[in-house]
Amino acid sequence: MVRAEASGNTRPAATKLAPSAVVVRARALREAGNWAELSALLSPLQPSLTDPELVIFLAEARLRSGNPHDTVALTSRLVEDLSLDSVMRARGLIVRSVADRVRGFVDKALEDALTADAIVQEEPVSADFRIECRKQLGILYQLKGDLDRAIENLERGLRLCARSSRIDLEADINTALGIALARQGQLSEAQAHFVRALAAYEKLGRTGELSEILNNLGKLMLLMGEQEQAVPYLERALRLAQESRFPRIVSMTLINLGDSHRESGQFREAIRSYQGALSEGGTALEPRLTCCAHTGLGITYSALGDAKNATHYLRLAMYEARRLGMSFELATATVAAGVHASRDKKYSTAAVQIGKAIEQLKDEAAPVPLLHAYLALCDVLFQARVWAELRERLKDLARLAGDLALGDMIRRRLPEYRAVIEYASSKRIGGTFYRDILHAGQPVQTGRTRRARTGDLPALESSPRIVVRAFGTLEIEIDGRVIASSEWRSKKAQELFVYLLTNRSGATKEELIDVLWPEISMRLSRNAFYTTVYRARRALYSDVIAVNDGRYRLDPQGEFKYDLEDFYVKGRSAMAARSLEERAKLLNDAIALHRSPFMDSFYADWIDMIRSQTEALQTRNLQELARAAERLADPILARRCLEELLRVGQDASGIRPA
Repeated sequence: MVRAEASGNTRPAATKLAPSAVVVRARALREAGNWAELSALLSPLQPSLTDPELVIFLAEARLRSGNPHDTVALTSRLVEDLSLDSVMRARGLIVRSVADRVRGFVDKALEDALTADAIVQEEPVSADFRIECRKQLGILYQLKGDLDRAIENLERGLRLCARSSRIDLEADINTALGIALARQGQLSEAQAHFVRALAAYEKLGRTGELSEILNNLGKLMLLMGEQEQAVPYLERALRLAQESRFPRIVSMTLINLGDSHRESGQFREAIRSYQGALSEGGTALEPRLTCCAHTGLGITYSALGDAKNATHYLRLAMYEARRLGMSFELATATVAAGVHASRDKKYSTAAVQIGKAIEQLKDEAAPVPLLHAYLALCDVLFQARVWAELRERLKDLARLAGDLALGDMIRRRLPEYRAVIEYASSKRIGGTFYRDILHAGQPVQTGRTRRARTGDLPALESSPRIVVRAFGTLEIEIDGRVIASSEWRSKKAQELFVYLLTNRSGATKEELIDVLWPEISMRLSRNAFYTTVYRARRALYSDVIAVNDGRYRLDPQGEFKYDLEDFYVKGRSAMAARSLEERAKLLNDAIALHRSPFMDSFYADWIDMIRSQTEALQTRNLQELARAAERLADPILARRCLEELLRVGQDASGIRPA
């Protein structure tokens, strides 16, 4: 039936339009994101629909209306046609890939997306379609737990957006990149991408995408501990999704509202939200969402003390996740099952379950859930009084959170795990890490929006002058302004920058990971790597770290003054000096640069090596200067050198003040 317009005019039925007019109308509706009208236009033509482009449009409309099974059927018939144009086949493969992803068949979806991408590499296609390929690959690699490839594809897609006039595609990429960053624990950066996408969707009036990004922002606020900010986003997302009849987004939002109610102790409201999500999607509900809803119900019933229902729903979640190979969802449900077992004082069972989940989450490269799992395991061990293992796991947690600069994530869970963290602090486990968590003077920064990952980093017309003093307390200034430690957001960002400054020829990603994160898994260290590069660029300027031929190196146009380089240069020049006076001056200058040990508050193998080397050179310089002072008849200088050598406990034999 054709819908009447408010003015009384009736839009022409598809069957009354000329074929060319149908194509024009369909393209306009797709570009506007008006999926309901696109479906109404093309559905009557389905039995006789032969135009591949229109078949793809109808498949997309069915997908958007919550029927991915029809989408797979339509696109499968299309892509199996051997006479089909290769570019059109690639488009069909991407749409089928999205539908299979929604259905939970990630491996099949990835196979189609890679096939489409191979076609794209060989054929002349629009920038828009290349962006869609990058977006789909990025999302799929993220679901597979390979955030390295996910971010690489999404950032390539974001760069391609400069060649496209479609701001909806850029918004889609920002949304996907925001999700990947949130998975890494970069919540403020994720928020920036979501906000950019939100502005674009509001401008376009794209209700479906708008409801989805509002839901994402609501979920993000929950992760950041901003309960009051989360609920308005989620309620608006739910209203828009219900008005526009997007059952998948309705279910997603209801699950997140359930999480919100559960976190605030409104358990009955949480149960209603989770059950509403399950009933809204029915049999067509995305399997991942089914798992999330069942896990949420299990956690809530466990909190209510309803062991029977808690066990039932958590088993359902784990069964579904295991059946479909959804390892991330399986790990999340398993942690919940472990926490539930600990409530029944089944500590041994709980520890085994959460331990298995931790190994899965390491493979998934999901640092935030991994930290939460470690906290849950430590709590179980604390309750069971298994002190030796508890201390080891607390050390693991401190090392992991420190390496990934995620101490704030633990601080947000402090009310729930205070007893464990107080124990760790009292035993001085992890150095001062847990004490700092308990006694940090500043509130956790949660709601502040940061610049987006790509395109909004500080860009300058010319490279600024950067001065680095690495002897003693590290000090880095840009155009005369000292960069505060808080601007780096982690010591690893400072360490990465100084390492590249020390090794001007650069290093590959793998080499840098091996140097900076030798003790954590490759996938987690890749996440940390991208986060750290971003933070270094943000602290200084966008081009300060360049990538050429797979090697990361400092800006070749940059101006850098580095006291370590000056120390080496002056020491070598002193040894080659022709006059005694010149040698003494250069040695004195070199000695003055070595104020304290190299990067005194940093600990890494490469730093220790330079520290030992420079301390040996400092001793040599002092000895040589003392000899020069003796020959120049400068007893004050000779005595000062001797005193300094004695102070550091070095051999001063053969040197005597004149």
